[in-house]
Amino acid sequence: MPLNLPELRQLSEEQIHGDAGRERRFLLTQSRQSFQILDLRESGETRCVRAAAIAFSADSPKIRSVTLTAVPVSSHDPALAPAFEAARQICRGHDRGLYLASSFLPPHKRAATWAVLAMRQMIHEAIDLPPDQPLRGATAMRQHPAVALPVIQPQHEDDAHCDVGSPASRLEMFRQRLDEVYAGGLELPSPESRSPQQHALYAFADTVRRFEIPRRYFMDLAEGRAADLTTTRYATWPDLERHCAQTDGAVALILSCVLGVTHSDGPRRAAELGCAIRLTRILRDLSRDADHGRVYLPGDEMDRFGYTTDDLARRVIDDRFVALMKLQIARARQLYRAGAEGICWLAGDGSRMTASLVTVAQAGVLDAIERRRYDVFTRPPRASLPRQLTRLPRAWKLARRRPEQVLPDAF
Repeated sequence: MPLNLPELRQLSEEQIHGDAGRERRFLLTQSRQSFQILDLRESGETRCVRAAAIAFSADSPKIRSVTLTAVPVSSHDPALAPAFEAARQICRGHDRGLYLASSFLPPHKRAATWAVLAMRQMIHEAIDLPPDQPLRGATAMRQHPAVALPVIQPQHEDDAHCDVGSPASRLEMFRQRLDEVYAGGLELPSPESRSPQQHALYAFADTVRRFEIPRRYFMDLAEGRAADLTTTRYATWPDLERHCAQTDGAVALILSCVLGVTHSDGPRRAAELGCAIRLTRILRDLSRDADHGRVYLPGDEMDRFGYTTDDLARRVIDDRFVALMKLQIARARQLYRAGAEGICWLAGDGSRMTASLVTVAQAGVLDAIERRRYDVFTRPPRASLPRQLTRLPRAWKLARRRPEQVLPDAF
C-alpha cells in the first residue's frame, strides 16, 4: 500500500513485520522502480527499517511516498553458513580485488557477492576443461557441480556415447543445472558430505532467489566463456564489444542486482563498466593471450595503423603500436566514464563505495600502461599498492556523487 512519509513514521512494528518472529523481506518501491531491498531476521530490526526508509526518502526530495511490500523468506537454514564460507574461499582465491572491495558491503550483500563470483569461477573452470575430462560420475559432481552429470543408465545406445566434452554440450549441461536452481529443484548431497564447490552452488541458489537475479545473465556469461574457446580474432570493435558484454559485462549486471540498482538506466551503465573492465584486462594481457593464439585487438583497427599479428607475436612496440593502444585506452576510459554515471544509483549502504573502488582500481591499470610507455610485453602492467592507495580519494568522491552532480575526474 502507498504510504506517505508521516504515515511511515507512525507504523508499528506489528504492521511492518507481520507475524511475530517470522522472517520477511521488505522491498521499498516508488511507482514501478525499485529503490532498496532490506532483509529482516528479527523483529527488533524493524525500527531500523523504518528509519532507513525515512532517511532514504528524505535523501530524494521528489519522493512523496513509498510502497511497502512484505515477501516471506525461508527460515534460517544451517546449511547456508558452510555454503557461503566455501563461496568466500573461492572468491578470495580467484578475485582478490573484488573480494577486498566487498568489505564495504553489509553482510548479506557481501555473502551474495562471494556466491555469484564463486559461480563465475566454477563456470570458467568447467567450460575450460580439456575435452577428454570426464564430466559424469560422483567425482565430477563434486569437482564441477555447475555442469557435471551423475552416472545414469542410458535409455538409448546413442546416449552412452554422448559427447559431454564439447563447449556446446557443456553449455547445455549448465543450462539444465540453472533450470534446476531457478525452479528450486537443486539436488545435492547432505551438507556434511558436500565438496566446497557443492557448498558454493548451494549458496548461489540461495542468492539468485533472494536477489532475483535474471537467469539470462548467467547464460550470457557461460556462452561468452564458451565462445572464447573457439574465437581467436575479432574483426571490428562491435565484435569485440559483444565479447566484453558477454564476459565482464554480464558479471557487472549480476553484481548490480546484488548491490541494488535504483534507476531504470542502471543495468546499461553497469554493462558499460563491465565492458571497460574487460577491455582493460585485454590490454593488460596482450602478451599472454598472444602466447595462446588469441588476438583481441579489433582487426580493422590493426589494419588502419598497419600493425600485424606477426608484429604482436614478435612483441613490436613502435609508433604503430602506441597509436593503436592510445585508441583502445581512450575507448576504455570513455566506457568507464559512461558506466560510472550509474554508480550514484546504487544503494547507499556501501554498495557505491564497493563499485567505486573496483572501477577506480581497474582504471588505474590504464595509467600503468601509459607510465610504462605502452610496454605490456615485459610483464603485465599493474597498479602498485601505494598507487592504488593514492586513488582512494577518487573512489570516495565517486561514491559520494549525487545524480545531479558532475562526474569527478576519476579516470
